[in-house]
Amino acid sequence: MIIKLLIIFFISLFSALLVTWLTRQAALKYRLGALPDERKVHQGFMPHMGGFGIFAGFISGILLSALLLPDIFSQLLAGQGSMLAASLLIVLLGAYDDLKGMNALQKFSAEFIIASVLIVGGFTIKIIDLPFGTSLNLGAASILITYLWLIGLMNALNLLDGLDGLAAGVSFMALTVILLHSWQTQNWLIVLLSVALLAGLLGFLKFNFHPASIFMGDTGSLFLGLILAYLSIVSFQDQSGAVRFSAPFIILAIPIGDTGIAFFRRLNKGRHPFKPDRDHLHHRLIYLGLSHRQAVYIIYLASFLYAFAAYLIIARSPFFGAIVLLIIVLLSYLGLKRVGYLEAQYSKKYYGDFSVIEGKREIAPLNMKRILHKIVLAVSDMLMLNLALFLSWWLRYRSGWMPAGGQIAFEEFMITPVTLILSFGWLGLFVINDLYDLRWDVSRFDQMRHTSKVILFGVLIFFFVTIDPANVFSEGRLTLLVYAFFLLLLINGGRMLIIFLEKKFSILEYAPHKTLIVGSSAKGKKLLKDIIKNPHLLYEPVGYVTREAQDKKFYGLSFLGTYKQIPEIIRAYNVEEIIIAINERSRDEILNIVSIAENHNVVFKILPQIYDVVSGHKTAEVIGHPLIRLFPDSMRLWQWLTKRLMDILISGILMILLFPFLLLIIILQMLSGIFPPLRIENMVGKFGVRFGMLNFCTKVKDKEMQPLVGKFLYYLRIYKLPALLNVFLGQMSLVGPRPETEKMVRLLRNKIKFYNRRFQVRPGLTGWAQVKYRYEEALKYKRDQLKQDLFYLENMSLSFDLRILLRSFFIFLFKREA
Repeated sequence: MIIKLLIIFFISLFSALLVTWLTRQAALKYRLGALPDERKVHQGFMPHMGGFGIFAGFISGILLSALLLPDIFSQLLAGQGSMLAASLLIVLLGAYDDLKGMNALQKFSAEFIIASVLIVGGFTIKIIDLPFGTSLNLGAASILITYLWLIGLMNALNLLDGLDGLAAGVSFMALTVILLHSWQTQNWLIVLLSVALLAGLLGFLKFNFHPASIFMGDTGSLFLGLILAYLSIVSFQDQSGAVRFSAPFIILAIPIGDTGIAFFRRLNKGRHPFKPDRDHLHHRLIYLGLSHRQAVYIIYLASFLYAFAAYLIIARSPFFGAIVLLIIVLLSYLGLKRVGYLEAQYSKKYYGDFSVIEGKREIAPLNMKRILHKIVLAVSDMLMLNLALFLSWWLRYRSGWMPAGGQIAFEEFMITPVTLILSFGWLGLFVINDLYDLRWDVSRFDQMRHTSKVILFGVLIFFFVTIDPANVFSEGRLTLLVYAFFLLLLINGGRMLIIFLEKKFSILEYAPHKTLIVGSSAKGKKLLKDIIKNPHLLYEPVGYVTREAQDKKFYGLSFLGTYKQIPEIIRAYNVEEIIIAINERSRDEILNIVSIAENHNVVFKILPQIYDVVSGHKTAEVIGHPLIRLFPDSMRLWQWLTKRLMDILISGILMILLFPFLLLIIILQMLSGIFPPLRIENMVGKFGVRFGMLNFCTKVKDKEMQPLVGKFLYYLRIYKLPALLNVFLGQMSLVGPRPETEKMVRLLRNKIKFYNRRFQVRPGLTGWAQVKYRYEEALKYKRDQLKQDLFYLENMSLSFDLRILLRSFFIFLFKREA
């Protein structure tokens, strides 16, 4: 069987190579191809209809099986005739679309007819196996679900086909899982179809991998979508017709997810959901600075991880697979957030939210070197975590150096769900403590210190979780101390080795970083000399900018533009660092430079002699470098998560406890003529997005009269209590800058520098500026309030929030300054 399948594979591969080459020659001769449009990223004419090569490999394998595997071929003709007919029809449809073009209605109508061929032939999704041993009989909805699955997958692969080798590579990984599962279940018909299609994909990829010489076109993408939709169901279907529907969804997560995001993204922006654009995941990766090939590799990696998780779930250990899948989904969420897909965009129809100002930071360009650095660190940590566990087991149960009350086998100690959970638990702890975001200019001592603190904290948690009150100082406690020692030694050792190698060979995180020099002063010239003489500083100057246009080089650097052009220069040159090297007396000029570029998520550094001009802003020394870094991150990820959790818990508890009191207030308001009792005031929140802040009304409508209950609410400042709902919903926080109206924001942002910076966090019910300046409205006080807001932003911490809450409570109780 294996020999015959190998023969089929290689002949199918040869057929695919030959037909793809012939198709390319014909397309070039007759100018059958694609030109750049709103969806494609290639330049110039490119031949298409390479899908004929994929189809040729597939059909060649099937026809050859008539000679080599006649039993399977007979089975195929008897039960898969509708699949073969639909495959031929979808290839013809794709070729017609490539040659003549079709609108959305025509294309969907044709796809519906071809899907009907399969359904009439007996292909339907009738029963779905759900997790935990339950099943769902679709009944009358089975036909509808089958249509959605077939047509959805056809168009998902069509949309994914936006970069060289992308759709074919992702399909190859999904098919590999189908092949492995079919082989293990001895479903030889699906094995045959999978082998033939894999050969067709490989033959086509020879011509389609970047830089491509031919595209598959709709001829290939629609065919791939149809066959994957078919095989992913029949390969995971048991004798009763029940389908393990989670498996097809997981192995095809990339095309399904990309299509789903595109559909809702377009609707959210008020665009036609089927109108093509250049904002798919692969487009976004390229826009953020990755090369064509790097973007494809990133999506390949994600597709491989999902395929691996699916294989674990269906063939190995559902529990292990579920844990791995959960981790992959979390990583996908973080990745989508990083590339800007999860930015808050609320529907105007329901909430009326829109962007009042451009308060959100630009998405920072992706750096493949930094991504690989993080992956290498994570792999090292995973290896060291398990090595530490193994050494702890060996030292206790095999070395004879420690007393052991019993023996635990290696398999029981190391290959268990607990071990897997423990490993991913450590990695999660490292992530929320930003251990994978430590920059190249942080000293190795500080990196070790921070890593060691996180490890000791994790060991402390583990100690209390596993403690036995009846025997606190058992042998297990001693083993835990040994485990902690190995963790500190191995994880820090692995990280230091990686940093040493990266520094030695100037690679990944420790490769030179593109740097923009601001100013052409004597101090800047001296700094450039230091950078050139000391390559270990890892700065790669791309040019310089000044206030006025220049027509000369500055110590060998080209003039790139003026201050106003800094945002465009950052994007064009992938600038990571900005060094401000102008005269000390130019305080306003320095503030202006930082305010121009602050939304672009670059690192600002400044000469130590002049860092104090940015009064009120937190700085951090860059160890080993003659510079000071401005605006370092003041809170770790776990602190942000804790802050949000506190907002939800405290606001939720207060709303429940105060509900009778709030209801009494509403009754008193209505009895006093205040109606409606609640009002919504438009405020500007995080990233400059408008939201409706909920307050109690204190005056009678259309009158200036303020009843006694209104005076009571205003005097005690409890008219803002309904805003607890805004806190619970995430529009506000308990502590943050004071929310301002749109009118005030538009006025102040033009009068006060750095005003937009206060919109990097959620506004608060109370804040540092409120407890310092209360409710003064004059512009001179607004400037001072902004200074306090900026002081809060640069010194944020959970303890600082608690301090502000306590001071606010003190002010509320005694009606005087704290």
